[in-house]
Amino acid sequence: AKKDAKEWRDNNVHTQELTPGQQSNVNHSRRKIWKRPRAGWIKCNTDGSFVNNLIESKAGWIFRDHRGQYCGAGQATGNRFDTYNWMRDINRWKNQFEEVRFVWTHRDANQVADLLAKQSLPGNDRFYYYNYVPSCVIHYLHRDFVSSEQVH
Repeated sequence: AKKDAKEWRDNNVHTQELTPGQQSNVNHSRRKIWKRPRAGWIKCNTDGSFVNNLIESKAGWIFRDHRGQYCGAGQATGNRFDTYNWMRDINRWKNQFEEVRFVWTHRDANQVADLLAKQSLPGNDRFYYYNYVPSCVIHYLHRDFVSSEQVH
């Protein structure tokens, strides 16, 4: 909760009261938008969800190409995610590519992965990969596609 509050505070509009004649020092922030990867790249946005020890942790991820087109998505759940194993797997996978970049993304620009990390998985599965667009993210995918088209 503290981390979420700090992120909100650091990324929202900051205002201060002004006395007459004083210049404004207002930091206007706009919603952060998802950005397409460079041509020839695939972008994988990820997010995780943890509420408490009684509710299983979840992870969600989505793949999109440089045109903003959906390439696939997935979800996983478990009592706890073994961070060491995840890091080992990521390091192994990154060696399969010519170039890899890891970049922190603001929550507003990562809403599809965030939603997947919070949604229930189909059936009683612990891992699910979507070859099709999950209905719960259609609106967000469309919004990301349209807004990223304007800045690309």
